Amino acid sequence: MLDLEMNEITSLLAMLTSLIAVIVGPYVTFKVVKKQITVPLRHKWAEELKELIASFLVECRELVILGEDGVLDKVKIDRVTFSKLLLLEEKLRLTLDDNQAKHHELLELIDELVDEAYHGAGDLVSFGRKCQGATKIAKEILDEEWIDITKS
Repeated sequence: MLDLEMNEITSLLAMLTSLIAVIVGPYVTFKVVKKQITVPLRHKWAEELKELIASFLVECRELVILGEDGVLDKVKIDRVTFSKLLLLEEKLRLTLDDNQAKHHELLELIDELVDEAYHGAGDLVSFGRKCQGATKIAKEILDEEWIDITKS
């Protein structure tokens, strides 16, 4: 077997420690920096999504509240309100990921709500239920995102 002296063993261990530090150090640093950058960005995205969804649903619920005789009347939906709905719909479309099932489901509901708001003559109860459904799905999306953020 090898006949090594204590000086040689110490030198060998020092070299191995240095080699490990050179390899492991940058990897650990990369992981820490990535987490420090990603978590705040994801948190900001979730907060912006929450604001967009809330704004959209407030506009929709106003239509329900202001509707008469249980009917969504397009004559009573002014251009400004409809333009707001369209703007919020487009912002949500750009913020959500249509490839994820719940995001896609929420976008479909949003499309239906905007379509019904534009064409009018819809049942306010049905419209209100779709608003509640959108709220439920949005909450699920935000809850999942929050869990992912806290795990990071």
